[in-house]
Amino acid sequence: MVTGKITNIGHSVALHVHDTPLITLQERGTASLHPSDTQKDVCDRIRDMGEKFPTFAAGETLFPHDVAFENMPLHFSKEDIEKARAGKNDTILGLSIVGCVDYTFSFSAKHHQTGYVYEIVRPVPGQIGATPIKIGENVPANLLIIRRSLFGGFYAD
Repeated sequence: MVTGKITNIGHSVALHVHDTPLITLQERGTASLHPSDTQKDVCDRIRDMGEKFPTFAAGETLFPHDVAFENMPLHFSKEDIEKARAGKNDTILGLSIVGCVDYTFSFSAKHHQTGYVYEIVRPVPGQIGATPIKIGENVPANLLIIRRSLFGGFYAD
């Protein structure tokens, strides 16, 4: 399980806060979407659902600086691992957590969104890149790092 933390860093009360995370393996050398493209796709689908079916967007109310937590299962199929395999090696480069926080405000029914992309990788000491992870290898958490991005008015940990 991965626990997500959402903090309203804006100045207004956010209504109907709904977080939709998608945990995927980083695919390399394929025509697949970049994680930020996947995140945009997730946000677009959530916005459409919230606008067509207002009860879908039912969620939490977060005042400025309020925090909400969400537990997300973390599991991958053999097919997921195979798609993420780095070339012909028995390695992967890491995993991505992409998602979208969808919310409205009391003064506007329009859906606002904050997308996020996290990459969990094994860093190359002293460099920006990542060291491949051997499939089936247990990697201690202290050897992994989380690279995060911030979009819009929420900060997700």
